[in-house]
Parts: sequence; structure tokens; C-alpha cells
Amino acid sequence: MPGPARAIESCRAHARQLAALALTACASAAVPVGLPPRTKPSTPSGPPQAAAPASPTTPAAGTVPAAAEALAAAASRTSIASVASVTVSAGGWHGCELTGSGAAYCWGNNDRGQLGNGVTKDRSPPVQVAGGLAFAAVSVGSTHTCGLTTGGTAYCWGENRWSTLGNGLSTNSSEPVPVSGGLVFATMSASGAHTCGVTRSSAAYCWGSNDDGQLGDGTHTARSKPAAVAGGLTFAVVSAGVAHTCGLTTLGAAYCWGDNSDGQLGNGTRSASVTPVAVTGKMIFATVTAGFYFSCALTKGGAAYCWGRNDHGQLGIGATGPRRLAPVDVIGGLSFASLSASASGTHACGLTTAGAAWCWGDNIAGQLGNGTHAASATPVPVAGGLTFVAIGAGVVHTCARTTAGAAYCWGNNDRGQLGDGTRTASLTPVPVLTRAPR
Repeated sequence: MPGPARAIESCRAHARQLAALALTACASAAVPVGLPPRTKPSTPSGPPQAAAPASPTTPAAGTVPAAAEALAAAASRTSIASVASVTVSAGGWHGCELTGSGAAYCWGNNDRGQLGNGVTKDRSPPVQVAGGLAFAAVSVGSTHTCGLTTGGTAYCWGENRWSTLGNGLSTNSSEPVPVSGGLVFATMSASGAHTCGVTRSSAAYCWGSNDDGQLGDGTHTARSKPAAVAGGLTFAVVSAGVAHTCGLTTLGAAYCWGDNSDGQLGNGTRSASVTPVAVTGKMIFATVTAGFYFSCALTKGGAAYCWGRNDHGQLGIGATGPRRLAPVDVIGGLSFASLSASASGTHACGLTTAGAAWCWGDNIAGQLGNGTHAASATPVPVAGGLTFVAIGAGVVHTCARTTAGAAYCWGNNDRGQLGDGTRTASLTPVPVLTRAPR
């Protein structure tokens, strides 16, 4: 587990320790749970450093934001449904969404410029991404974000230490920069230290860190610009995990590549691979999502399968413990329409065909959204009875969009990643707010 993957795991564990301390303190004080501001880690690759918040004073756990931010939040306390979100994505400690006109809004941690609004200051509620671009899709990584314009041009912003922005450089950018190469993408996926996409001609490309072979180009060489995934496969979608990547071919066959220390490639071994290897079972899938040393996929019939690490019940198989080297079915008999595995955390969520949200795995900060802090090795329903059309699992928070176009988030909120104008965590969905552009 070299390089950025080790840093991300170390800092994620630190985040969970902070969450546990906050829960103990809040339980004794009988106040709403709010995780304390994160201290600066030894490396800038994992959970974000404690950047200056959107208010002059960082609020204590469980308190309301400082006066300046509270006033701004009160002045703009309008549901994001008023600008009709059409997609939502949650990453490390921030989230983003698109409006019906293609405008991108982001909120939460911003110390690497991952909100894309031209500054490096945490913000909650959302701020508009700079540049006036019209996006068709957005993907949130740990500390960077990428979006596809309606014409298929890829832009990224935020941390670029491992060249995750794909612009041939290694300097951060607080505004969108075009990915090099002039490729026209159909989908893309941002993760911790690498990014991948599929062109409209079904070719997969990846860029960024390649310590574990997660770029799939047959080498361990990092790439500052898109590199073609080896093997000549035609892909419909790719999903970037913490140090591995998975993709579905146009025929629905699942392939994964990169680190395999926990069996997250799903090929029955723990041997890493620098090129795509077929997931065991020869099943036909409709979607795949690569997480933090685990992966999940959804069959065309709506059955969910997961494989890899299972220390927090993130495989959804009814128990924690042994890793699984091949796909195992998520129990509960639910029929899912979409899945999201946290690329920097240890939980997963899915939407049923009826739009109900269910989550499973770690729940230290309430990221399962069921009103408790209890982890669950089986899917549990998200509270509130809302009907969703999109969902994204962050490191210890989750965001989703309702059929009415409103964005909701739940879980950890120490960097404003719930987008509700506070720093108070929530065990159940709270509406994301909106404010003046940038």
C-alpha cells in the first residue's frame, strides 16, 4: 500500500478516531453530534487539513456556525430544489451537484480548491464553480473534482499533487482546468489520487498516481495526462477506487485492475494487476462502483454484489470479518437501481427501483442515515421517507438527490460537507441549501 493510498488510509483512520471522541463527548453533554475540526495530518493526501472555515471562528462540535456564516446561511436558506439539481456526488469532505442548466455548485472542504470557486476557503452552503461552464456530469474525489461538459470535454479542479487533474501539471487549481489530450468523454470518475474516464468511443483512460497499477496501462508509472487502459476492451463505464479501478464493458462484463490486497479486484486472488482482469463469476452487470479496498456491482436484474474488504460490514453480507475475493450477494432481497461505494470510506449505499435509499457498513458519523451510529452489515433504510434518483457515498457522509430535484446529505459535517450552512453532523438527511453564486 505505497504512496497516496497509505496516506489516505492513515488519515481516514484518524478521522474515525476524531469521530469516536466527538461521539463520547456529545453523549455526555446530550447535544447534537458534530465532529471536531480535523487537525492537520502529516501528509496532505488524506483527510483535508484544517483550512480556514467559511466563518472567522471555527465552531465547536455540536454548535451553530459563527455569526457571519450564520447570517449568510439565514439569508439564503432556500432548498437547492429551487435551482433543480440534476445530479449529486459526494467525495472525501465535500460534495457537488448540477442544476438543470448545467451549473455546478460545490460545498464543504476547500483547502485544495476542490470547490472550484477560485479560492481555498471552506464553504457551506454551496458556491458556484467558476468559469461559467455547462456540465452534464460531475464526480467528486477525495480532494479534487471533475466534470464533463455537455460536449464531453473533461475539466478538473482541486488537488493536483499526483496530477489527478490530468492537465500535464502537478500544481493545484481552485478553478476548472481542461484535461489534456482533447478526448471526448462519456463518463468519468474521480477518486483519491487518480481519475479515470470512458470516451464516447468506449475507450478507457486513467491518469494520476499509479503506485498500485490503478491506471491499468501495464505499468506503475504515474501519468499527468490521460493514458489508455491496456487490453483493448470497450468500456461503458469505469469507477476509480482508492488504489484500484473497475469497469464494465459494453457487454456488461466486469473487469478490475490495481491493488488487490483485500481481493477488491474480484478475481479470486489477492495478486495486484497492472492491466484489467475479469471479475469471477461471468455475471452480466449494469453498473460497478469501486470503493475503499472493496467493490460492488449491480446486475441488470437489480441484485447487488460486493467483494473485497469487509471490516465494517461494507459488503452488506450480514457479517463483518473475512475479506471476499469474489462477488457475494448483498442480503435483504432488495432490487436496486443504482449503487455507490465510498472510495475513501467504508460504507456503501444504493437506491431501490422505487427510489428508496438503503446504506450499509460503517456508521461512526451517521453516514448510513438511519438515525443511529450503529454500523450495519446489512442494508438499513435511510430515514425520512424521501424518494431519490441519485446517491453518492463520501468518506463519512452521504448525499442524494430527490425526484423533486432537492439535494440532501447526512453524516459528518465538520467541514460543512452537508451543505446546510452549519457544522453540525446529522444522523438523518438534511436539505442542502443554496446561496449567491461564488
